[in-house]
Amino acid sequence: MPLKEDLHNLTEFLRPYEYIWNYEVLNFFPAKFPYKKDWIDSLESLSDEQLWRFDSQGDLGPLKNKELMALVKSLSSFTSGVTQKKENFSIPIKTAFKMGQKKNHEISRILPKVLELHSKNKYEHLVDLGGGVGHLSRSIAHHHNLKAYCLDCDGNLLEKGQLREQTLNHANPVQFVHAEIGKPIKGYSSLKKTNKVNDWNEIISSNALVLGLHTCGSLSNEIYSLFLDKKAKSLIHFGCCYHKACPQNHFNLSQYSKDSGLEITTHALTLASGPNLGVSFEDFEIKKRVKFYRNTLHLFMIDKGLSEGFTKVGPAPVSLYKDDFASYAKSKIGNPYSDEELNQYFLAENNQKLIKDMFLANIIRSRFGRAIEFYILLDRALSFQEKGMHVEVAEFFDGHISPRNIGITITSP
Repeated sequence: MPLKEDLHNLTEFLRPYEYIWNYEVLNFFPAKFPYKKDWIDSLESLSDEQLWRFDSQGDLGPLKNKELMALVKSLSSFTSGVTQKKENFSIPIKTAFKMGQKKNHEISRILPKVLELHSKNKYEHLVDLGGGVGHLSRSIAHHHNLKAYCLDCDGNLLEKGQLREQTLNHANPVQFVHAEIGKPIKGYSSLKKTNKVNDWNEIISSNALVLGLHTCGSLSNEIYSLFLDKKAKSLIHFGCCYHKACPQNHFNLSQYSKDSGLEITTHALTLASGPNLGVSFEDFEIKKRVKFYRNTLHLFMIDKGLSEGFTKVGPAPVSLYKDDFASYAKSKIGNPYSDEELNQYFLAENNQKLIKDMFLANIIRSRFGRAIEFYILLDRALSFQEKGMHVEVAEFFDGHISPRNIGITITSP
């Protein structure tokens, strides 16, 4: 895969649209609304069901604006050529005990890749970082006959995993290690407190396979540093929750991106962390009501001098959005205004038109989430390729089941 060329093409495509993907729609108020009017008008003509299909599936349907259609098609094209891993390993019922559908699906797609790599590299063992109760470690250890360490900072999860391992009584049991990346190892977590591990060098060697399945925020970068520092042989990694990492320090890792990359805000990282496919119509309708209420409150606070611009108001229970606007608004700003004044503000024709336009702009913005995530992943992959390592970027999971479905596989020379 020509990583540098692909990253360059994606970078240059995204750059002119920074005002869309790098900023929440609310950030532009009370300043000028920058979205193209004919784009908004084109979506305005669609029904809620058509908007839902466009938002959750990228279905262009009856959309008539050719420029907007071309934009959406171009955004989809950047990931259309990514290798898809569809081979499944059927996990036995005994091993899959208390394993959710999502986790079962993910592991069934990862295991064939582990077997492929192990047949080539003959690893001494694997290390599952952030492995929790050990579902992934156990599946590999028991069915690929590869020694496995499961590391996690949560001792309670490790204890549950150890209990499960004892009931299975397998000849090649997973070894659970209580550890937090970047800190000294706390020891071997087991009910018998035996086989204590004292040092990272005991478990991550030059012929180890390291796994990181959906490591949250900056933990991804810590795994990369550990992998490089310990000179492990291979790494299979899936990131998630990009918005929990620092935009300035944890992205643009490759030399190319350091020289020519995009500046990324937390707003863009939140966009990249969102769902890509399969949002139900019911959830779409809830999202619409949430956006309408939040946008209206934002405008009301500006009009009343309670805020000079976009101010975060925080989440609210879904049940609160099912009530009238006044109930929602009072939960955020107290009771200085009457229910009648608040509800009339929400229902005013001009305000309804404006918050609908803001909602439609958000639908356009959501189409950029996958592209921003792909930018992050290509940059991460290229940073290892620049070090002379073999790198593969591939789509492992069904995006309807597991949205963060693109994994990076790295093997040292």
